[in-house]
Amino acid sequence: TRGEVRQLPIYGPGGYVWLPESGASVLVIKGGPGGEEQCVCGGKQAEVPKGMQPGEVYIYGPKGSNVYLQKDGTIELTGRISIRGQLLINGQPYKPCTCGEGGIL
Repeated sequence: TRGEVRQLPIYGPGGYVWLPESGASVLVIKGGPGGEEQCVCGGKQAEVPKGMQPGEVYIYGPKGSNVYLQKDGTIELTGRISIRGQLLINGQPYKPCTCGEGGIL
């Protein structure tokens, strides 16, 4: 574009929502008659994490938060983790350990 354009539709992979930061470099596709229809298709991707394998997925956010889905089934979460809803571990509801509460071991 010939300068800043606001309120363009943003397209991305299914199940993924992204809002570019102000001043970010993004890919804009111009289409339609005369090229007046525009949309943001994505941004320059961050550096590939060391050791990342084909088929793996790495979602990164601000301040170092990320989700890394690895080929071996590992899910690596980095950052402050906040869980809303029910937490299941091996299909069972999570129950925090009460060991040591009230002076009882």
